[in-house]
Amino acid sequence: MSLDNLVKIGKLHPHEARRDEIQRLLRGLERSLADSRVEALSNEGRLAASYDALLRLATIALRAAGYRTSPEQPGHHAITLQALPLTLGTNADLTMQLDAFRRKRNLAAYEGDDSVSDRDLAELLATVDELRPRLLAWLRKQHPELM
Repeated sequence: MSLDNLVKIGKLHPHEARRDEIQRLLRGLERSLADSRVEALSNEGRLAASYDALLRLATIALRAAGYRTSPEQPGHHAITLQALPLTLGTNADLTMQLDAFRRKRNLAAYEGDDSVSDRDLAELLATVDELRPRLLAWLRKQHPELM
């Protein structure tokens, strides 16, 4: 599946990214990462902040590539995360892991699940910490006008 195919089936829409938009999202990514490291927060709160950082990262890549989801469409978070192989070139194993993080976050946020472990949190943070420099390098190389 390509990004253009996702447009054809209505999951994505063309989008012209602007520098101020990407910079605002990058600042939000950094705030979410900082929040995720506040040890006084619960694991559920830290997972929510970590997931927000992950989603912002994927959103930045998608928008810089010229696409966006419709927030009113169900599953827009999943589509944003699933587009990472098409934007940053991540692999399928990572996509499955990101979907597991999304489900864990949804259980905590919508079902009150309080079983977020230290390991869950550490894995999500490590993933975001690994993807962040990759995103920044990709932006500098592919979309320097947005930096």
